[in-house]
Amino acid sequence: MRIKYWLNFGLCLVVSLCVAKTSLAQGIPLADPITVRELEKMSNDLNLTLEQSEAVISVYDRYLGDFTRVLENEVRDVIDEFAIAAESFGFMSFKVIEREIVDSIVRKALRALKAIEKTDAQFYDSISGMLSEKQRAILGRVALERKTTPYKLIVSEMYGGLNPGGRSHLRPLFNKFDIEPTVEMEELLDTYDQRYYKAMKQGVDVLVRTITTALDMIDELGLQGLDQQALMMRFMTDEAAIEDLKRRGDILLKPINEHAYEISQINWKTWNKLDSLLDEEIAWKLRKFYFQRSFRDVVRGEKKIEKLFGGALKLKELNEGQKVDLEDLESTFQSKWSKMTEDYADLIERSRQTQTVASLSREIGTEFDDRIASLENKRGEYVSKIESRIHGILGKELLAILQNDKKEGAPLWYGTTTNTDKSVATSTYEVQVIDGQEMEVATTSTSKSSDGIVTIEIDDNALKKNLYGGVTLPDSIPPSFPELASQVVGLDENGEMIIDSVYEEYRGKYDATFDQINLEAQTLIKEDMTAAAQKRKIRELTQKGAQKVAELDMLFFEDVVAVTGLDKEDANIKMLEHYRQRQRTGSPNDPFGWRGGEGDTIDLVGLYVMSKESEKLLGGLQEETIVAIRKSMQNYHESVKDQHQLYADAMGQLAHLEDAMYLMEGSDQNGAVAESIQRRWRETFTNVRDSKRALMLANQDAMAMLLESVPESDSWRVRMEFVKQAYPDVFDKSADATKFVTAALVIPSLESSQKSKLEDLASTYRFNYWDICEKMIENHQLTASAKSGTNLVNKEEIDRQLELESLRFKRKELSDRLQMRLRMILTEDQVKEVPGLRPTVGAPSTFGMK
Repeated sequence: MRIKYWLNFGLCLVVSLCVAKTSLAQGIPLADPITVRELEKMSNDLNLTLEQSEAVISVYDRYLGDFTRVLENEVRDVIDEFAIAAESFGFMSFKVIEREIVDSIVRKALRALKAIEKTDAQFYDSISGMLSEKQRAILGRVALERKTTPYKLIVSEMYGGLNPGGRSHLRPLFNKFDIEPTVEMEELLDTYDQRYYKAMKQGVDVLVRTITTALDMIDELGLQGLDQQALMMRFMTDEAAIEDLKRRGDILLKPINEHAYEISQINWKTWNKLDSLLDEEIAWKLRKFYFQRSFRDVVRGEKKIEKLFGGALKLKELNEGQKVDLEDLESTFQSKWSKMTEDYADLIERSRQTQTVASLSREIGTEFDDRIASLENKRGEYVSKIESRIHGILGKELLAILQNDKKEGAPLWYGTTTNTDKSVATSTYEVQVIDGQEMEVATTSTSKSSDGIVTIEIDDNALKKNLYGGVTLPDSIPPSFPELASQVVGLDENGEMIIDSVYEEYRGKYDATFDQINLEAQTLIKEDMTAAAQKRKIRELTQKGAQKVAELDMLFFEDVVAVTGLDKEDANIKMLEHYRQRQRTGSPNDPFGWRGGEGDTIDLVGLYVMSKESEKLLGGLQEETIVAIRKSMQNYHESVKDQHQLYADAMGQLAHLEDAMYLMEGSDQNGAVAESIQRRWRETFTNVRDSKRALMLANQDAMAMLLESVPESDSWRVRMEFVKQAYPDVFDKSADATKFVTAALVIPSLESSQKSKLEDLASTYRFNYWDICEKMIENHQLTASAKSGTNLVNKEEIDRQLELESLRFKRKELSDRLQMRLRMILTEDQVKEVPGLRPTVGAPSTFGMK
């Protein structure tokens, strides 16, 4: 076990430094321009006039153009290099990345950072000329923070695990407090900002040098191009090689650890000076923020005591003497606890100064271990002592009131059921949620009425208990089916009642099947079975249950045809049968989010025929359109049956592989077995991914044919019904700021000039918003026809993902810009009349909100 540990640790330490640098090329956190929110916050901090703000926005727009050129050149070069590196790695494969790739990525990433920094500096220089000396000082702090951010992101990722104190940043922690700093505080923080920036920039240099050393070691060891199995064979049985990896690991660790400690000391010394300048309340809060990030263990127990004090002091039954005693005790606790945590943090800080691979892995102890353990015990004892004293002050009666926060019993929940196929059931349930009860309630939405009753929409099938042992059964035909089916086949109310009676008989048989399978599971799955035997029996019973439900479904449709006198080969009946078949065979498990939960593998018959959404849609369409939709849905099964089956089979293979992996968990595996498992994972992953894409593409093709057959006047509504369900991230309501400008336009006190500006703003926003939405839709559609081979990703896929992230960023920026403009156009009182529009760009706490 020890040999395996050191092999993994040594290889990760030598190789991960090389691989970690490739994250720079993604460009998502490091290649964002100054955002609209940052611009507006800067304008507020500078206290700019409206005219100055307009001038700054004009400069900002030119800056965005300059930044786009950096994205299209320097940043694009890094992304391309990263894509090349990613293409060389198959899914779940491992090999040492080539030196040339790492060198190129690092070189181009540093060049991109310099280009971004230069572009930002030009923007700040352009607006400094219109500012006063005091404003320029504020702008300088903003610019320095922006300049520090990319280096901080890089360095913090690498330093955080070694020394969390090197990951902290005091300026943002201090800025959480809405206080006017003294001259001494400001000078201290300005000096700190400069030192922190310099240290972060040096940190990147340290990492680059460490990467170079690691690459030299890889060349020296002859590891270039070796895969995981070869590496395992090389080191697994060679204790001397493991010890050599440890030695090399210490060489790589030393400069990073030293620099992490240097940054941590900058934070530690600055915090100590700030602590002496702040009043007690702010000093207590800053200490907590800082210690939570840098020395997490030293505040353990503090939250518990603070919560206890808070709850006790809020008790209405508390008398004046008890209140005074609690306040005195709280003051004593804060004073003594601050000293104890500072001593503890100081000891931990010193213990981090020199760290090795062996000390980090706890293979050997350090000179600080005993003293740290002693302080931990003392602090634990002190927390218990304070807790006892609080209990003593309260007495038994008040303590009982304090501890009786939980309400007796559980609330009743009332809700109508909504099935997973978007169809709504007619039944209403009264559900009492009780801890420990074997009942699952799948909530899809909630609403609260004026009388306080909470209504939840739940999956009807989720109200039954789980089958024993993890056996699964396909969901039954939903209760909404009779009503919707009778409408589809053109039956009147009497026909619906006939189908409903057939359904009741079907549901009784389904419930009986459920009980039968559950009884068999309880009888056949024994605790003394091996894990493999249990898994095999679960799979057999699951398959048996699926077959029985398939037989029940077939009999149900035969009975429907018999009692209604419909033709069994009727196109609508076949459509409903095929729809039910796809529902039943769809995989119920979704471990990786591949089942289509995001909407892209939706069933079009479920969307356009068998749902309440379809009923609403059809109500506003021309008869010609309705006929076209129905005809298209009658032929839908032929378009997707093969793709659906392949997708269901792939998900089944994934479930079987998960079972196999579970059975192998904890067992020793040689290199050949590990390689075989990886090969199976790759095959399973690509099967799931590719079959899902094929189903997505089939849906897109079916939609294209449908839209060609409907009148142009209805085409938009029909298309949008699909788009909203297939790509829900595109039309995320929270991302659309239309509601703000719509509300602003109806404010009674608007002047004509304001209304004109708002109308122009609304028009521009809608055009740009829909342009982004259409590009996002196109991005999703391209994924359906993508070919990635056996690799996890390829260059085209990386480009699509980055483009999608870029579009989401632009959509958010568009929303933020509209809100900024609204705050500039409207008066303070008018802003209050726009629901959801913040009065300032700052955090809610800055204007009295939680």
